Amino acid sequence: MENTTRDPTTDVPCSSVSESFYAVFTTVPVFFLVLIGCVGIAGNSLVLFIIIKHRDMRTVTNFFVANLAVTDIALLLMCTFPEALVTYNLQNGWILGDFMCRATGYMQNVSIGTCTLRKRFLASCN
Repeated sequence: MENTTRDPTTDVPCSSVSESFYAVFTTVPVFFLVLIGCVGIAGNSLVLFIIIKHRDMRTVTNFFVANLAVTDIALLLMCTFPEALVTYNLQNGWILGDFMCRATGYMQNVSIGTCTLRKRFLASCN
């Protein structure tokens, strides 16, 4: 009798499920992470381009929006793409080193803080 481990949730040998499940489990999230990252960077870059290009768009409120766009771009670069890389290499664990581990966590917290401040600012303006 062959000694194989079994998945308790499906009662199927893990070796028969792991390859196909791993392929779907990594491909779909990575696709959406990269898609969200690219759309986010393109949209925020467009906001920055419009504010910089048109002189009448340079108001105090729009400078605040531009600051948030820069923060969003930094978050996307520091969190979304490294997360996609780590999700793709799920079996190897975190491969980007100690600095990126700490920087990613820091940028996620900064993003939450700026998102909260943005909501409070917009609520006070309306």
